[in-house]
Amino acid sequence: MENETLGLIFRRIAHAAKKETDNNLRKLNLTMSQGLVLEYLNNTTDEELTQKSIEQHFNLQHPTVSGILKRLEKNGFIISSVNKTDRRVKDISLTDKARHIEEIARKDKKQLEETLVKGLSDEEEETLRKLLTKVLHNMTGE
Repeated sequence: MENETLGLIFRRIAHAAKKETDNNLRKLNLTMSQGLVLEYLNNTTDEELTQKSIEQHFNLQHPTVSGILKRLEKNGFIISSVNKTDRRVKDISLTDKARHIEEIARKDKKQLEETLVKGLSDEEEETLRKLLTKVLHNMTGE
């Protein structure tokens, strides 16, 4: 593993994290993408709960977000409706079912975070976080 490229290491970590997350979310009838959208919606003010805000936040195309939202609505996590003042805007509201599973998803996320840094000291974890943030900035400019 020492000779693996950084890109391959990042890919393997991301794949393992996604697999773990999908396994945890499957019991809630969610995928990782759907879970991320629900987390975003749970942490966003009501006036910003639109399909467009989701597209912008995740830098995703309209058809991708539309598909995610259709599945979330079909499974009873959200209700989408046409905005009363601008018919081009689709408003999103969370159901009680979505709010209820947030706590479960938060615990699973915390467990994944603990797994990611298992065996690291607090100092090593802080260094890792700083280095990965720099790498992310290098790749995205954010």
